Amino acid sequence: MAHSMMHADLATLVTRCRQGDSLAWEQLVRSCQGRVYGLAYHYMGGAEEAHDAAQEVFVRVYQQLGSYQGDGFMAWLLRITRNHCIDQIRRRKARPPAEDLLADEHEWAMPDTAPDPEETWMTDGSDWSMRR
Repeated sequence: MAHSMMHADLATLVTRCRQGDSLAWEQLVRSCQGRVYGLAYHYMGGAEEAHDAAQEVFVRVYQQLGSYQGDGFMAWLLRITRNHCIDQIRRRKARPPAEDLLADEHEWAMPDTAPDPEETWMTDGSDWSMRR
């Protein structure tokens, strides 16, 4: 009974959200955020990453609410969460860590062949002071 009641409540909230009811959106987020965060934590493995992922999921859901077909909102929401987390994990693997990027900078650094400014000043400055 509780499951069907929750499903009906979510359906009502989604309908109200589609009509522009911002209070309904807040209620929808509050009622679903625990499940979204829990699934994101399972995939992302850390609290900060899970929090960020959950926020991004709710932004995406808000933007895509018009494409929701009306069956099983929680399943739809959790599928978006799962797909988002998998995408984030793929991006993380494709992007080298920042330490690796810094190491690469040193390998590709070009030697500076310009004259030392202090040395140039000292040389030019001594000539100038002798001219006075």
